[in-house]
Amino acid sequence: SSLETIGYSAFAGCGFSKITLPASLRYIGECAFFKCENLKSITIPQNVTIIEVNTFDSCINLETVNLPDTLEKIQDYAFVKCYNLKKITIPNDIQIMVGRAFMKDKDITILYKGESYTYEERDALETLSQKTLHLSLKPLQQARPTNA
Repeated sequence: SSLETIGYSAFAGCGFSKITLPASLRYIGECAFFKCENLKSITIPQNVTIIEVNTFDSCINLETVNLPDTLEKIQDYAFVKCYNLKKITIPNDIQIMVGRAFMKDKDITILYKGESYTYEERDALETLSQKTLHLSLKPLQQARPTNA
């Protein structure tokens, strides 16, 4: 396949449970998979460097996201309302991850550089830049217990 771009809202509301993206893909537009409520798993190809605003917003059943090592930036609300996404591994060389990227009602574990982190309030993670974790991200062993 020679597909390089998925445009704005291209698959919004789709009924697919799994989507295989071609290796040729370089860009995924804002809201590309918005409200794909059946989507459970997706692997982002190596040439993609940014997860745009609201790309996977309201993919309520999304459980597995495989991010490429080449990823540089995760934008606001990229994974908002992905209630079943419990764990995600962030590439070591990411430059920017906006705090509201993973905003949801349930905890998520963020794996980064061999460490596990969690945040307990919606906007606790403000930025991940210059390969350093900032603000309220805490190693799991130091995190406060949350109310179930």
